[in-house]
Amino acid sequence: KKGEDYYIVTDRWQKFTDVKLTEDVLSELADYCDEFLVHAVDVEGKAGGIEEDIAVLLGNWDGISVTYAGGVSSFEDLRKLKELGRNKVDVTIGSALDLFGGEMPFSKVLEEINFYSAHIQTLLRGHKYALFIFRSSARWQLRKSVGGIWGRGQEM
Repeated sequence: KKGEDYYIVTDRWQKFTDVKLTEDVLSELADYCDEFLVHAVDVEGKAGGIEEDIAVLLGNWDGISVTYAGGVSSFEDLRKLKELGRNKVDVTIGSALDLFGGEMPFSKVLEEINFYSAHIQTLLRGHKYALFIFRSSARWQLRKSVGGIWGRGQEM
């Protein structure tokens, strides 16, 4: 965030571009994407709460699927994201999960989202592992990425 605006950043979130994050920009970029993963980099990895303005922006936009990442630290954050994102924004939770030493029990997260309203991607900081939970047809699957290489169809 620079001033009151959010910008697209590159190079490990260190270099600001001159592109402001707006609904028009999302619509333009959506022509080249299947879905978005939007990191609120100012709160990413801090488990200190979500960027509510980004949640509102993403919830107001009518386009391809979008997943919000950054700052989720509590069930209240999940409820806020659901409300502000108009129940359209998926979520990524990382260090706040008990699986990774945080305070949010993974089983309760699944209950909170009713196992249907979100796509959860959990990231293990400091390691090259990622757990993905997503809906495939009528069932959910848990898959993993090892060494940064995603093996499609590899189930845990």
